[in-house]
Amino acid sequence: MKRKLPNLLGAIVRNYFTDHLPRIRGTSPHTIHSYRDSVVLLLRFLSVRNKRTVAELDLKDLDPPGILAFLSYLEKERKNGVATRNVRLSALHALFRFVALGPRTSGSGSEGSGYPLQTDVATHHRLPGEGRDRIDSENDRPDYPARNPRLRASCHHV
Repeated sequence: MKRKLPNLLGAIVRNYFTDHLPRIRGTSPHTIHSYRDSVVLLLRFLSVRNKRTVAELDLKDLDPPGILAFLSYLEKERKNGVATRNVRLSALHALFRFVALGPRTSGSGSEGSGYPLQTDVATHHRLPGEGRDRIDSENDRPDYPARNPRLRASCHHV
């Protein structure tokens, strides 16, 4: 019997936990386990809610009403506090950001991978008061050493 390939949600979740988090993001194993637990809880909840197996769930099942019902379930039935609920929500936000980036395509590097390329800092547009300009203006202020204990200490040892 031929083994059935996972649907899009299954492929995304597998890629997220086996490639994206550990290799691309360099996420710690503890964070990966926490995220995994959150996704497992969500998928089990949606499976019961939609009366389908977890393997039958797909991306369209991750809709806002389902997510809101899941968060309510965490608080009311599982008796999770606000902090735990928010940890679960942040794990889901990270997964959804990954989904929003799109699937990786073949090829090496980040060309066409759905991941933004890192660019030269000088090409980014900044608001006044951001970045190097703000630092230079802070250093030009005459009272700067008086406000910075490390700088003040180094000035007295000259």
